[in-house]
Amino acid sequence: MHNYHDQYSTFPPGFVRNEDGRPIHSWRVLILPYIESRNEDLKSIYEQYRFDEPWDGPQNSKLHRMIPDVYQCPSFQSNMSDDIRKHADELTNYMVVNAPHSIFPEDHPSSIRDITDGTSNTILVAEVRRHAGHWMEPEDVTTDQLISDLRLISPNDEGGHNGYIHVAFADGSVRTLESDVSSETLRILTTKHAGDVAEVP
Repeated sequence: MHNYHDQYSTFPPGFVRNEDGRPIHSWRVLILPYIESRNEDLKSIYEQYRFDEPWDGPQNSKLHRMIPDVYQCPSFQSNMSDDIRKHADELTNYMVVNAPHSIFPEDHPSSIRDITDGTSNTILVAEVRRHAGHWMEPEDVTTDQLISDLRLISPNDEGGHNGYIHVAFADGSVRTLESDVSSETLRILTTKHAGDVAEVP
């Protein structure tokens, strides 16, 4: 995310629309060239991706199962049965929050200068379990969906976490949020310039 920001002076938009207003490309595809990795597959995926067709177009559909390792929590599939795991191979756990006052207000990019609540107090990317989605699909979560996902995490979660999720803040730090963090605190942490700052539990 920060490498992309260094190049364009903004974070990527949450998604890119076509002429009809339909979301067709995800930020997860846009940042592929900027992920620091020795994995040549990332470069290969990006080079094969067609921006003249949607994410689920005929050519791009061939890339659906080529999910980069960095887009899935290592423990996500740890306790799944083989049948369920087959369907989880394309799912990502890492989502941005699409909301009017978040860093990703749909297709409008934000810069670090826009984050007046402080980069260490504003969520950039959140880990989800129940709301895991296709890694190439231009769809993420709302604030309410993130709250409900956090509430559903339990010590016996099939993903292996003990009642918490990982959250990356705009300053690059990664912290854990317990499942009992208040909804109000989580809402404040997802806003970039609301003028209210919550202490990160």
